[in-house]
Order: sequence, then structure tokens, then C-alpha cells
Amino acid sequence: MTAVLSPPVAPEESPDVLPGVSRTRVLIAAALLGLGALFLLLLVVPGALDGSDAQSMYQVMQSIVDHGDVTVASPPPIGVPGLYGHYYSKYGPAQSLAAIPLFVIGRALEPLVPVRFAPELPIMASSLLPAVVTALTVELFFLTALELGATALGALALSGVYLLATPAIVYAAQWFSEPLTVLGLLTAVYALLRDRHAPSPWWPILAGMALALAVCARLDALLFVPPLFVYLLLDTGHPNRTGLVEGWQGRALSFLLPLGLALVGLASYNADRLGSPLESGYGRANAVDVFARRDAHPPHTLASFAQGLYGLLLSPGKGLLEYAPPLLLAPFGAALLWARRRAETALLLALFLLYLVAHANVLIRWLGGWSWGPRFLIPVLPLALLLLAPLLGPYAGARARRRTRPALTVLAVAGLLVQIPALLVHEPHTYINAIRVPYFVAYCQPYHPASPNHMCRHPVTTWTRIEDDYSFVPEDSPIIGAWRMLGRASTWTQPPNVSPLTVATNNITTTPRFWWRLLSLQGVPAAALWAVCALLLVAALACLGGALWLTGGEAASTWFPQPHTGVRAWLTFGRHAARDNHRYN
Repeated sequence: MTAVLSPPVAPEESPDVLPGVSRTRVLIAAALLGLGALFLLLLVVPGALDGSDAQSMYQVMQSIVDHGDVTVASPPPIGVPGLYGHYYSKYGPAQSLAAIPLFVIGRALEPLVPVRFAPELPIMASSLLPAVVTALTVELFFLTALELGATALGALALSGVYLLATPAIVYAAQWFSEPLTVLGLLTAVYALLRDRHAPSPWWPILAGMALALAVCARLDALLFVPPLFVYLLLDTGHPNRTGLVEGWQGRALSFLLPLGLALVGLASYNADRLGSPLESGYGRANAVDVFARRDAHPPHTLASFAQGLYGLLLSPGKGLLEYAPPLLLAPFGAALLWARRRAETALLLALFLLYLVAHANVLIRWLGGWSWGPRFLIPVLPLALLLLAPLLGPYAGARARRRTRPALTVLAVAGLLVQIPALLVHEPHTYINAIRVPYFVAYCQPYHPASPNHMCRHPVTTWTRIEDDYSFVPEDSPIIGAWRMLGRASTWTQPPNVSPLTVATNNITTTPRFWWRLLSLQGVPAAALWAVCALLLVAALACLGGALWLTGGEAASTWFPQPHTGVRAWLTFGRHAARDNHRYN
């Protein structure tokens, strides 16, 4: 029971054309890239949690550590009513469980700091989770780009584009569950790509475990199962392709068993909290929260679907192409990849399109709340960007690569400029709060500035109008608005109270919105903070320089000696790839 979508990859196109050459250098380069990305991200994380999503998942983690249960202390929108008179989170448990080690480290460090800083440490430590996860994702992105035909130096450049020129860097500083979902999905894709060329019974198991992680972070990651499962069963003609047992049955079991165990665990988790294995908490949230009910039941019409597609892809305030300009090159990369690797092209496109359609007012309202760019497309963002990989490798040819490099550079710079204000200011929250007053004056009667939601007769109508305007009106786009906010003196005004206890309970926002700025306002010596930042920057540059040297890039020769030519040839996918890599550089 296997299918054939495309013929097997020709030997000269396979990553393993030089048998016997160690993978050690490429894996070390990937690890250094991940470490460098982590050190860079540690410079820009806020060190605080914000938003109901983050508070809900954080309180679950805190309850697990402190009380051995999964309750939350706050009512909607943070918690939903459940069994035994308690409130529970409607979000998946993966984020809460993954942050436990960081939370415990923060608790362990409390005796080492002044008492007034103790309440802040667990939150600051836990807030690093998305940065750690994103750094791992960058490492996997590099390895996956190699599998899809990029040269080692091209994969390194594309990984930098993903980190710095897309919303990935913004979500690395926010406590949404999307980064963890990305990590699970990309791990599953990479494992199956490796299995296609170097079959092993462990790759399907790893793919299943990774997808189980994604499902436990966001239940809608179940949408990824069909494309991945079909790709797993494709016949590649490889003589050594075996699973736990001979044939497709063993491979299917290896992939589906971890996922099935995760679903059983989620069903038990739901039943113990909310009385039903099928009730995750969203149903109860819809009953008590008018905004959740609006988002969960979009109109299922053709016009609504078209609006969702336009909003997610092209709208000036939320469109993916506006927030990740390098994706403008994705159609060219997809065409090139289709000519050489049809199964892989079909997999990436199927994963992206399936998730896009499901979130275009089909399963849920497309907007994704107060978030930077199209939050619902963040899990498939790296898959779309990976379509550019063949443009940076031997598949494209020297002339095409020479044309791709300047275009990608310009688009990457544009993408970086889009992300900068969202890192410096708490966006889009700061901008939306700044523009909401005229809407409340128009739609809320009487209007009370101190608490407009409680005094407004039509809060859903008011907020829907605000969201529509900043999504579809170009001059109201959060990208433009965020840059405007940076020009206001009030944006840079010091908050009135930045004590550690206030930070830990009220999510104080500073500009720039970095942990070292927050600590400087609390009286930590600036010299010590600058020293830590300098060390992080030096460590990041050293790691990235080491990765560049190991990839054998010609551009690295100014600072580093070239690695062994045989290793370089393997890293760039064979003798032909090494020749083209020389032309590219």
C-alpha cells in the first residue's frame, strides 16, 4: 500500500552521494547556528509575560509545580469554569509542560538575588521558552533547507532570513504557542525528508513524536497529519526502506503510535478538567466570552472565505506577504523544486494550503486576535520560506542564483524593517490602544475612558470595526502605526511603577521592550547590564562565524581558513554542488 508521486531522486541530487563522509561538521554547524540564534534572541526578549494566552498557560505551569494540579486562578478570558469549582486553561498543555524546567531554574535562583527581585525571576526565566524553541527551529530550518537542495551557505543565509526578516523573531519574544507548534511540525518534516533518503525505523517514530508535540500545543495541528502520512508511505524505490516491521504497516504504526498516545492523553486531560474528553475548554469559553464566540463562529459564505484568504495573505495590516516580504520569491522556488522534487513540493504546499484554508474563516475567524501579522499562519511560515531553498543551490544554476541573491537581500532588509518596531514596542497592543478612543467615542454611549469595555453598549461591534480598519485600511496598518509610535515622546516615557512585584503581576511594558531595559529602570547598574549584552553579542557572532566557517563559504575566508575540501563537497551536496557553490559565492 504505497504510492508513487515522483520518481526517486537521481544520485547526483541526493545529499548522500559521498558515502563514508561524516555528518559531524554539518551537525556542528547547525548547532552553532542554533546557539548563535539563541544568543541574539536573548538580547531582545522582554523578560515578562503579557496577554491572556500567556497568563493562562503560565498559571497552569505554576499550578503543576506548586500544587500538582492544572487549575488557573483567574476567570475568563484567562480561565474557563470546569469541574470541582475551579478554572482551567483552554489551551494545550505542551507550552506549560515545556516551560517547567525554566520556571524551576528561576525559582532556584531566587536566593541569589535581592528579595525585591525574587518575584520576577520565575517569570523572566519562563519567558525565555519561545526564544529557546525558535533557536532550535532555526537549527532545524538550516538542516531542512539542505535536504531541499540549498547549498550549505545558501541554507545558512536562508536561516538568517527566517529568523530576522519574518515575524519569527517577534513571536520568539511573545508567549504564544505558535513557536512550539512550528518546532514540532518542522521536526516531523525534517525527519520524513531524512527517512526518504536514509531510511531508518527511527525517523517515522521521531516524526510521530514531533507531530504529537505540535498537537499538544495546538489541537489544529491535526490538520498536518494527512499530508505527512501520505508522504511517509510514498514509494521511493530505496532498497533499505524498512520500518518496525516489513512494509507500510510498520511505518504507519511507527508514525501514528506516538500521535495516538498523545490524543489519548489529551482526552484524559480534558475529561479530568471539564468532564468530557472532547471538551478542550473552547466550547465553555464561547459560552461566557462574546469575543471568543464571535471568533469561533465566522460566517461560512464564499465572501467570508475570500475575506479570510485576502486577510491572511495580502491585507495591508495582517497579510503574510507584508510581514514576510521574502515569500514573494516562493512561487519561483516552488516551480524549481517541483521540476526536481515533486513529492517534497507537494508536501510543503499541501501543509501550507491546508492550514491556510482552515483558518480563512472556516474553522475560526481569520484575524488571530491582537497579534503581529497573521498569527494563524506562523506554524507554516517556515514551510513556505523553505520553498526558496532550491533557488540557493545547484538546482537553480549559477545565473538564477546570481539573480536571486540581490532580490532576496532587498526583501530581507524590508522584512527586517517590518519587525523592528514590534521588538522595540509592545505591538500591536500599543498601537491599537492608541487608536481605539475615537471608535469608543463613536460606538459607546456613555463612554468612560477608564473602562470602556464595561461602559460600551456594543463592544463586539466596536472592536470588530477597529480590527477591520487596521487590517484592511493601508494607512491604519500596524506596521505603519508601530513606526509612528516610535516617533512619539510618550512611547519612551518611563512607566510610573517598575518595581519587581508590579512587573510580575501587572506586565509592565517598557520601550525598548527588552529585559535589560526593564532591569535598568529597576535600579540594576547599567555597566553590569551592558557587560551581559556585550557577552551575548560576542557569543552570537562567534557561533555564527563558526557555522559560516564550517559551511565552507568563500565569504568566510577573510576571517577563517577554509575547511577540508572533501567536507565542503559533502556539505554542498556533492561534487557538482560544490562547483556551483563556488560560482554562487
